Amino acid sequence: MLAEQLVGIRPTAVLLGQYLSALELITQEEEEQLHVRCCGPRSRPGTAACCQGAPSAPSLYSESLEQAARELGVEFTVLNSPVLAETLYAYARPSW
Repeated sequence: MLAEQLVGIRPTAVLLGQYLSALELITQEEEEQLHVRCCGPRSRPGTAACCQGAPSAPSLYSESLEQAARELGVEFTVLNSPVLAETLYAYARPSW
């Protein structure tokens, strides 16, 4: 499953969604902004990133990330499979 979604992609970054707003630690808007900010600092045109959101997180978060990645020229993949973060990192071997 994971291999099929990441075929030909070796992400520079892996973003993991925690859905902190569900725990009422921050608002949904703050969490969305946090995710978008995570996409930007080291992203450069031609780099790749993937995101594995929390299962209960709204799709709006991944849509915001996809938009931010497009604006930065980053190849962006949203993973929708039940894969442990450790497995994702081991497979993808992100550089940051």
